[in-house]
Amino acid sequence: MWSQTYDPLNAPVLSALVAASPIILFLLCLTVFKLSGIKSALITLAVTLGIALGVFHLPVTAAAGSILYGFLSAFWPIGWIVLMAVWLYRITVRSGKFAVVRASVSSISADQRIQVLLI
Repeated sequence: MWSQTYDPLNAPVLSALVAASPIILFLLCLTVFKLSGIKSALITLAVTLGIALGVFHLPVTAAAGSILYGFLSAFWPIGWIVLMAVWLYRITVRSGKFAVVRASVSSISADQRIQVLLI
């Protein structure tokens, strides 16, 4: 039976920094290294697995289970949002009201970045 250790390095600050390093790495990959989201996520996943298995001594089965759980937890809400966005788009196009939506969004701001955030 595996028992989780919260301070595997016998230094609480160092253990917390090691545990937080995947989040910091993900943000650095996106901003400083200008990698795509999927590449940043895969690199971070590999580093996180290394830390979990090597530093925190997480069993491989628990690590695989947590990856699957995380994927399924994220996939369902994100997939649902994308599915509903496509559904709403198709309804507005078929009803002929997409021009109204386009005019409404473009009247708020001419900046396309703002328009994407609004949508």
